Amino acid sequence: PRTFNNIKITTPGSSRTNHYGLFLYKGTNITISNSTFENGRYGIYSSRNGITSPLRIDNCDFNNCYYGLRTVYKRADINNCNFNDNVYGWYASSMSSSSYVDNSTFTDNSKGIYFYGYSSASLSVNSNVFNDNSYGLYLNGSYTTNLTCNTLSNNSTYGIYFYNGASLNMQGFFGEYSKNSIGGSYYSIRANNGKYLYLNYGYNNLIPNMSSGNTKAVYGTLSGYGSSPVTLSAYHNRWNIGNTKPVSGIDYLLTTSSGGSTITLSDKFRGSLTCSKAGGAASKT
Repeated sequence: PRTFNNIKITTPGSSRTNHYGLFLYKGTNITISNSTFENGRYGIYSSRNGITSPLRIDNCDFNNCYYGLRTVYKRADINNCNFNDNVYGWYASSMSSSSYVDNSTFTDNSKGIYFYGYSSASLSVNSNVFNDNSYGLYLNGSYTTNLTCNTLSNNSTYGIYFYNGASLNMQGFFGEYSKNSIGGSYYSIRANNGKYLYLNYGYNNLIPNMSSGNTKAVYGTLSGYGSSPVTLSAYHNRWNIGNTKPVSGIDYLLTTSSGGSTITLSDKFRGSLTCSKAGGAASKT
């Protein structure tokens, strides 16, 4: 095993430079913990690590980098980290296995997480906070992202953007509910040729930024439901301040990618639940 603990990579002063931070290539069983990475092009650049075990990052801060964390290929597990004032908090590309991000905060980034993965990949996002980014989550590729117990607030463009065949799972089952809260964005969820959207029994709060005109809880196109009109069960979510049933064209607007047919979201038992947790680690600087 390779362990990095209690390190700090930075520059004199507070200006962002072009340094590459910590560069990792083709390693196995790597753990990075209790460390700070700041003021560089990359905080950490990890390529082809995690082939036999995931790259593990725990209790780290990523501040004022172009890419706070940059991972290429395979998988990563992130827990209890802070991503602040980066262009990309975590930028993941060509991911091919299951990755996780838990108990972390993403604040004042252009994109909190950008994740591109193959169909063999998945992303689990649990008990995190995404505040004051342009995009909270930006999801690209033919995999599924599972979200539970996250708070996404005041991400100015979209809370979650998923496209190019990506699927989004925010549903509940057998008494286990997703309970995500997405608020203060122009669109809480934006689908651009996404594949599937699962919201049934999610107990998610999806109210967008009501001070901007024409905002929506959910907006866009989905490719996984054919070309004919279809109704999707999306029970137990909150779509608007009055907690009334969602109305197409007002609270949401979804169509099929092929043919542009209407996708109707049905919610007969509206409501949301909150999670009793706060994401993120205490800053180490």
